Amino acid sequence: MIRESNIKTIYALFGFLEKRKIKEYSKLYADNGKQVTPYHSGLFPAEIVGQNEIYKFTMKNTS
Repeated sequence: MIRESNIKTIYALFGFLEKRKIKEYSKLYADNGKQVTPYHSGLFPAEIVGQNEIYKFTMKNTS
């Protein structure tokens, strides 16, 4: 059951990004959630912490 829920969430996450629904995308993260880029090259930060920070970063970088 958890696996299916996680798969639905991932499909929603990428669907929101494709449609540029950034508010909906960021709401998939917890208030203190993290977006981690383990092999970052400096183009993106290694980590963004917090739903609001994820929203702001994504808005800035998808326009």
